[in-house]
Amino acid sequence: MSEKDKFDSLKEGDFILFNRRKQPLEVVKKEEEKAEIEGPQGGRYVIFVSERGLRVSKKGSRRYSSAVRDLRNTGTWERISDNEWEHTGTGARVEIVERGTGLWSIETEGFEPDVDVPQYGFTEREFAQETAKKIIRKHSEGK
Repeated sequence: MSEKDKFDSLKEGDFILFNRRKQPLEVVKKEEEKAEIEGPQGGRYVIFVSERGLRVSKKGSRRYSSAVRDLRNTGTWERISDNEWEHTGTGARVEIVERGTGLWSIETEGFEPDVDVPQYGFTEREFAQETAKKIIRKHSEGK
């Protein structure tokens, strides 16, 4: 599928990655030849079709645009409860569970995170939540 075809299939509410970006950006407005996107910290950008292919620039600054490569629709992590997250694109899950011993553990489903999780568990739920959030940030595409 070409970059243009991937662009054409985008719709408002999609979460995308491209180039070397690690955190998904949300498509907030989609038109025929351009899409306004918003980053996780609120930065606004525009992806647009040009004679040189897909380009991205800060909103209102097309003059300083750069090429868009490896555009992909990723989905995002949604918080199901205080202790559970699910990825909208892959269905992967991260859950903090309390063991019978009073310790907390992190269970994942749908992918193998490469984050060190102590085998004995966490003494505090907050420590487990911090590690779960690191897993989610590191695996933004749900895989």
